[in-house]
Amino acid sequence: MPPIASPITSLILPALASCISTTFEESALKTASTITTSIVYAKLDYCNCLFLKTDITQINCLQAIQNALAHAVTKTPKHHQITLVLKKLHWLKIPERIITCLNRIQSNITHL
Repeated sequence: MPPIASPITSLILPALASCISTTFEESALKTASTITTSIVYAKLDYCNCLFLKTDITQINCLQAIQNALAHAVTKTPKHHQITLVLKKLHWLKIPERIITCLNRIQSNITHL
């Protein structure tokens, strides 16, 4: 005897399928965001100690890339204060990242 579909089941199953689909989409989006962030940060951090004496216009270009990534990851509009967005993500601004890299290298050399 085939199972009888009740009105409740016919309401719950589509909602459950929608939740599963939404959860999968959010999970896929979060994974894509993590991968993108990793790739961009690997490129930003590659030899970033060499940026210490770089012209401020080039630093500003790198900061614009980081800001765009932060807005994309958090899905915040561009008019939101970027400092708050970066703080929420626990990200340093580009000049701060350069100084942190130099401090880390100095610490490693000191502890040899």
